[in-house]
Amino acid sequence: MMADFHCILDPAIDGKMLYQEDPLESTYPVHLHLGGLYNSFYPYDWLKITGAASFRIKIRGTAEEAKVSIFLHTPDALPQLIKQLDVSLTHEEVELELDELSPIPGQRLTCQIESVSAIELEAVSWTAMASNDNKVKLGIVICTYDNEKRVRKNIEQLVASETWEKEKPILILVNNGTIEDDSWFPQERSYKIDQKNLGGSGGFGRGIYEVVYGQAKDLGITHILLMDDDVQFYPETIGRAIAFHRKARKPVVIGGSMLKLDDPTWLHEAGANVTWVHEARANLRSIRKIGISTEVPVGPIEKTGALDFLGRAAQYDYNAWWFCSFPVDAVKAIGMPLPLFIHGDDIEYGTRLKANGFPTYCPGGISLWHESFENKHLTWIRYFDIRNALIRFSMDKSKTGKQLIVEINRKFSGFMMKNDYGACALAIEAYRDFCSGPETLEPNDFSHQIGRLNEILAEYTMPLPTRNYRKSITDTPGRQTSLWIKFLKYITANMAYRRGRTQTLWTTKSTRYAWWNVPFYADIIVENMGGEIFFPRDHKIARELRATLRGVTHNHGDRLDSIMEDWRNSMPLFSSPGFWETYCKAPK
Repeated sequence: MMADFHCILDPAIDGKMLYQEDPLESTYPVHLHLGGLYNSFYPYDWLKITGAASFRIKIRGTAEEAKVSIFLHTPDALPQLIKQLDVSLTHEEVELELDELSPIPGQRLTCQIESVSAIELEAVSWTAMASNDNKVKLGIVICTYDNEKRVRKNIEQLVASETWEKEKPILILVNNGTIEDDSWFPQERSYKIDQKNLGGSGGFGRGIYEVVYGQAKDLGITHILLMDDDVQFYPETIGRAIAFHRKARKPVVIGGSMLKLDDPTWLHEAGANVTWVHEARANLRSIRKIGISTEVPVGPIEKTGALDFLGRAAQYDYNAWWFCSFPVDAVKAIGMPLPLFIHGDDIEYGTRLKANGFPTYCPGGISLWHESFENKHLTWIRYFDIRNALIRFSMDKSKTGKQLIVEINRKFSGFMMKNDYGACALAIEAYRDFCSGPETLEPNDFSHQIGRLNEILAEYTMPLPTRNYRKSITDTPGRQTSLWIKFLKYITANMAYRRGRTQTLWTTKSTRYAWWNVPFYADIIVENMGGEIFFPRDHKIARELRATLRGVTHNHGDRLDSIMEDWRNSMPLFSSPGFWETYCKAPK
């Protein structure tokens, strides 16, 4: 039986609690405790997804006069020794079986090897003893835009891996930009598709189309894995996702969690849920749930205790497309993604998958590194964040126009409380375009549209300050703000519309700074790799923008329910293969 989970013994990126942990109950001079984010085995995930309650671990290598111990870690409890074996290995293989384990949510298994001399491991693998054996042939879709160096490195690593050799996946690279030299691109089981820039949505949509309806439709592909180009990953995690699909009791979506490339132990997200304003309870704690949230603690894994929150087989609304896999049959059942250009396509498709009986999991042990969002430039992309959120909102026929106005006001206020008047103007533009109806998603000149959005932003771009401030404050990463302060700033809009002299300069290095951390009556400077951006407080501009938003929401208010219905009625068209064939100009 092929193993489901191979421990990573030669890491390319190191960090505390990624692969190993401190020894437990060790009296030997040499010890190795395999665990952490990548090498912990989460039995409850396997139980709920595959039905397996018994597990096997195999160890091959050299360890003289050694002891192998299996520990069961339970949240809020001390690790428990559940299996132990005295061995003396000289390149042999030893296996231990754990029968009828009956795991509970959050539990994980780790393997500790102790020896009187050096330990040299060749392989350590886990297998879930499940009865299912589904056919899995994976199509890996990578969307790229002017990121040749990174995507080349990732593909060369993939093609050199055991996963590529054993599982024989098909690779589809959709190139929205420029690749100067493609001589490195593999010839075996690989397709490179060049197209004009249709954004991440258009790139991933083209890849899905080619797998299900296009050039790769007759290759026997059963599952699709979507991956960003600005990531770093172990091909082993692809093998783990394949194992879940192969042994799953029903068709599922398997996603991966995200760590930051520039801070390798910082867990950013592990599956996510969507909460709209009207769905949140009217209390202080509900504020932090509005929007996109995750149940797994965000931050350095050795400090947050995040490992205890993985492995709970939680079902999420969606998993981001930095790593997300699902059955081809799901595409045939629910249709193609919407052509949203960029941002929010994964959220819309994930919630649609969930609504149609394809649950999304983000199992422990499947993770990768992605470029940090906090370092990305503040650009026109925020227009698409807002417009696409309004489109997603409309796809639920239980939602009303009044609720949508509450939602656009919330997004607008979030920007306003951060002095981000350019984003406020983009929000107004996004609302106008949304109200113009589904025709806004028809194929168009994106370069012209982006130029128009940049002109809007330019109106609110301010030079850096030359004045002196009474107080200067620097944002502290990971700073905790009380729920009461958050609530106070929320109901007062952080004093954005009130007169008052600005006495404070607040500086942060994150473009995703939280509005509740911004002091009252403060100017803001954001420092990142793109330089410094200045967001001065101006209550007059704030009031003008608020009046403009009120005007456009009032003008469309009577028609809003009808506009939302038009968006819902457009779903069959935009999710059809025929539309995507034309949209991408795909060959028939």
